[in-house]
Formats: sequence, structure tokens, C-alpha cells
Amino acid sequence: MNNSNNNCNKEVFYLGHWYHNNPFTNNRYSKKDEYTRSTHLSWHCCDETPSCCQHRCKKGATGCTGPTGPTGPTGPGFNSYLNGVITTEKRSIATGDIIIYDNVNIVGPDYSYNSLTGLFTFNTTGVYVLDWKISVTPNAGTVSIQIDMIKFPSLIFVGGISITATNPLLNGSNIVYAATAGDTFGFVNNSTGPISVVLVGLLGPVGTISIHRIL
Repeated sequence: MNNSNNNCNKEVFYLGHWYHNNPFTNNRYSKKDEYTRSTHLSWHCCDETPSCCQHRCKKGATGCTGPTGPTGPTGPGFNSYLNGVITTEKRSIATGDIIIYDNVNIVGPDYSYNSLTGLFTFNTTGVYVLDWKISVTPNAGTVSIQIDMIKFPSLIFVGGISITATNPLLNGSNIVYAATAGDTFGFVNNSTGPISVVLVGLLGPVGTISIHRIL
């Protein structure tokens, strides 16, 4: 719009550009070197036409807050876990055999256990922490003990440690495992010979396993 008032520092607008009336010139568009009395220091103009004036972008008011999105799925936590124990003697477990846990308590939908085969299954894709320990007595001729977590049916080694045989000894390990739904595993005697899990006359289990999902 036009404005005939030439008062100093009067701000006017033209087609989205802005300029100042200058009392020292006959036209409304002041060159940069003539513009000395304005308090709007960011203003400048390169020539005498409105189209050259700098476009002044002003930040608008903050818009309204958008609607709340849908609630995401429940994340993993300690409300989903598995605890198992061995409470009965198991004599002469051959090399390659799976060690059976007698009692397995499962909370949540992420796991299942087959008490006949000794195989555990992850029902949910995620990241899990596993810890297992078994009190082992080596049979005669067995010189090293190794009980491994093995993935079935591919027989892929997942975790475990090997130790020199004494009588009895504690064997076990722990691992963080990224599982895909359907992954199945068991604890296999990979020692150099047969082993036994023998009760020692004290209260409590002679084997344990704990699993919980962290992601």
C-alpha cells in the first residue's frame, strides 16, 4: 500500500517487502548509504524500486498442539521372566545329551518349556539375559566339564565354558542373547565323558536357570 506521510522512520509495507520513508529524498525508497536514521537496522535496499527491497521474514505464532498419538506397545520388563531348577539326581548323562530341568516357572508370554525334551523356546523376538548353573559330578574317565547352551535343531553353540573336572564342581555361564521368535535351545553335556548331577544332602536345587527379557 502507499503512504504519503514522510515522517522519519515511518514503516510502510509493499507487496510483502518493507522500506522506510526518507525525509532526505524525494522518493519513498532509500538507498542503503542514505538510510542512517532508522532504528530498523536490518533494513536495506539496493536501488530505487520496491522490488529490490529485502523481504522481511517474521516468525509466526506457535501453532496449536496436535492430537496425541496412539499408545505404543508395552515394553519388556521384569514382569516377563523364567526360573528353572534341577531338584532330582541325574546319573550318567552321556556326552551330547540334554540336561532336563525338573521345575520351570514361567511368567509372561515370552517363553515356553518342554519338560520331556528339556528344550526352551523363545516365543517373542527380543534381547534376553540368561544365567545357568549346574552342580556336576564327573564320571570316571571324564577329565573336563562343559555344559553348553545349544540352539536346536541347528546345533549351533550359543554359550558355555569348559573347566577341569573335580568332584563335584559348579559349571555354568551367562549370556545376552538376541532371539528370534521360535528359537529353541537346550543345555547339552559337551564334556569329555559322562557326568552326573548328584544331590549332596543339602536343601536347595543342584541346578538353576534364569531368563528375563530386556528389549
